[in-house]
Amino acid sequence: MTINIPLFDGWRILSDTRQFILAKEDGERMSHESFHPEIEDVVKEFVSRKIKGFDSKSIHSLLESIKSLDTRLNKALQPLKLRVVGEKYD
Repeated sequence: MTINIPLFDGWRILSDTRQFILAKEDGERMSHESFHPEIEDVVKEFVSRKIKGFDSKSIHSLLESIKSLDTRLNKALQPLKLRVVGEKYD
């Protein structure tokens, strides 16, 4: 059995017997964007790609975009009982 988890904005987490795959749907086409040994790694890659695509002009707008991403991702992963938790920096 393989994993096929829809995230949002056309992104999915897929798997095969050896790896987890971050995939992007574009119409009828599915492209495999990155490959990871652990599911946590594929989620981190997805978050990183989404943040890099933000069009923020201030720290405040960046933080608001990250909060929105956090909410959407937690909602997408809710059926798996996984939760996205940010890292704390000193």
